[in-house]
Amino acid sequence: EAEARENERNAVLSAFYEYTNTLLCTEARMAGIRSYFATRGIKAEMLPNLAVGVYPSIEQVEVWCEVHGVAPELRDILMPSSRSKGAAAIVENSIAFFYGSSYDTFSRIKVRNVMNESASKNTGDPEKETMWLGKGKASDNGFFLPIASGAYNDYALAVEGEFDALGLFSLCLQQTTDAK
Repeated sequence: EAEARENERNAVLSAFYEYTNTLLCTEARMAGIRSYFATRGIKAEMLPNLAVGVYPSIEQVEVWCEVHGVAPELRDILMPSSRSKGAAAIVENSIAFFYGSSYDTFSRIKVRNVMNESASKNTGDPEKETMWLGKGKASDNGFFLPIASGAYNDYALAVEGEFDALGLFSLCLQQTTDAK
């Protein structure tokens, strides 16, 4: 029974990944976010291969859940735990990073609103606006999956943040594509 729930959860997260990744890659209104990826060294043509998307709005996600028949008990994995205006401001049009419990199983989504970030008065570094969707413990988060499925190879490389991993895998995918 636990395995069946995990499979259903992964199916919802996988379908939501496809939806949000398509929005990121194709919607004209997401051009600013694609440009942000480019400033981080990630080319737009690599985005369909990476485990990222864009979170549209809470209302659009609710409609998506209805249209796709997502069971009510699974909808919370796609929503902020708070429905306040502050939470909505963070998640709307944020980058969605898909985390996994294995290379083929999504476990949780972390959003980051890079378009609303401002420089810290103390360091000049951006004050990151991030939020985990759904309810869960930190141990439920898993690890960031830079590519949408499977392992790139048998080696591991530890990096600090999501964009470090995305940049590296984007470069590897680009070289693979260029070699073909």
